[in-house]
Amino acid sequence: MQPIQLDFHRKPTHTPWIGLVMTTLGVVVLLWALTQQDIAKQRRDQIAEREDQVSWQKKHLEQQQQAARKEIPANAKIATIRRGQMISPETGLTLLEKTWNPNIAYTRIEVNTADHDLKLEMESRTLNDALALVDTLQKTPGVTRVTMAHQGIKITDPFKPTQSVLEVVWREPQP
Repeated sequence: MQPIQLDFHRKPTHTPWIGLVMTTLGVVVLLWALTQQDIAKQRRDQIAEREDQVSWQKKHLEQQQQAARKEIPANAKIATIRRGQMISPETGLTLLEKTWNPNIAYTRIEVNTADHDLKLEMESRTLNDALALVDTLQKTPGVTRVTMAHQGIKITDPFKPTQSVLEVVWREPQP
């Protein structure tokens, strides 16, 4: 082997083609890589945009399905409940108004329009007043059934009123 003589002041006698080709090839590869990155970024943006569109369409479709579900009841029981909610409770309350007696105080009134049902908790001066109300309600047109579920005397009260629980079932008036 021969020792290498490095003379940095001497002019090169031949052109370094291999170095130029390698540099040019490196620049081309670098430009190609940058282009591929731009293409990948554009595809990523397109995919993100498409995903946003699909998620918006899904959300819109779910809202439409939910609105359709609200319009159409899931089963007959829900339909019955909705029809019952649409019925005015005035019919049942009108029955109470017609049969009102000053000797009776309603402590609680529950109106169930779906079943056409009134549940009454009341106090009366005597048991006869409560029974008279039951008779009056049974004679009222539009009343299907009157049931006295519970009756008792309020011992702690000095006037000893009678406490009663009634259930009244009415029919909807025919137009």
